[in-house]
Amino acid sequence: LLAAACTAETPILPVPAGTLDVDWTPQGPELPSDAGDLALAPARWGRPGALEPLVLAAPSRRGERVVYGSDAVDAWYVERPDGLQQGFDVRERPPGSGPLELRVGLAGSPAPADDALYWVDEDLRIHARYAGLSAWDATGRALRVDLGLVCEEGCEAVLRVDDAGAEYPLVVDPLLSTQHTTDDLPTSLELVTTTGSAMDLDGDWLGLWSPDDHEVLLYERHGAVWEQDQWVEDTDFGDDVPWRFGRSLSIDGDRLAVGGVDAVYLYEDVGGVWSPRTFVEKPDDGLVDATTVSTFGAQVQLSGDTLAVGVTGLDLVYVFDRDGATDTWSLAQTIQGTTGFGKGVVLDGDRMLV
Repeated sequence: LLAAACTAETPILPVPAGTLDVDWTPQGPELPSDAGDLALAPARWGRPGALEPLVLAAPSRRGERVVYGSDAVDAWYVERPDGLQQGFDVRERPPGSGPLELRVGLAGSPAPADDALYWVDEDLRIHARYAGLSAWDATGRALRVDLGLVCEEGCEAVLRVDDAGAEYPLVVDPLLSTQHTTDDLPTSLELVTTTGSAMDLDGDWLGLWSPDDHEVLLYERHGAVWEQDQWVEDTDFGDDVPWRFGRSLSIDGDRLAVGGVDAVYLYEDVGGVWSPRTFVEKPDDGLVDATTVSTFGAQVQLSGDTLAVGVTGLDLVYVFDRDGATDTWSLAQTIQGTTGFGKGVVLDGDRMLV
């Protein structure tokens, strides 16, 4: 009893009956769902491009909160009827410029839409939503926030806070909600777990996006039978290809356009083999896509030597033309529209429907 009373770490109290079935691991909480275990693992903090790892102490219960402490940032959680509230108490301003950034490791493959992240199964049932991000400073002033998503070896939520002029400490506060129905499914949701959630057909070739494998599966028709003859993958263009390779597809004759995040990748059918040729990136025009995940590359359409890229985050369509002599693509036109412009693009010869 004496040893327990003098222990340096506050032990976690038993979870009260009727609350969530949370497993408080050293990395962060995990809780079960129909889509598998959900996890929130605070990982890094600082400024964009200059993040430091969060070295967390063992979790301890402080009133209704379970807290993972560190030198400059405490990550805390509160179990609620609708899910698990997450918060960060940021005690000191990190060095450098730009917004305050916090990274949270996530389990599974969430899909972004409308300032939220969703875990959705193949039947379009929502199992969880990470949303409701807010932040305020020591005076209670609300701060501008942005929720993003990055998936490389695993997925991380990117929480950014405009702390210019803010008085520290800050509180940053999102919520992992586990009670939703299909009625909550946003129309802008970009599914990233279902093979075929992006596809295109031209002649005897069919392309299907395989998100889990970072590939595009290519089927060729032989008589009355379709066979998967080839696939193309993100590593065709090196190891630094942004994620979501295959989120949009367009096949036109012997050319294939594959959308990713902030880039479109071009292939050519050479002797029956689809080979990487080049890629087109978002023009450096000063326009900033403020959506959860950049929408450049989410809509592509190819017709001959013209490539159209719809960008709903900017309500516009970029049109690129190919120089046949040099096999290079350059920006020919930017077409601006109203809200949601660019969500769907159809290109056929000298006509385009947006």
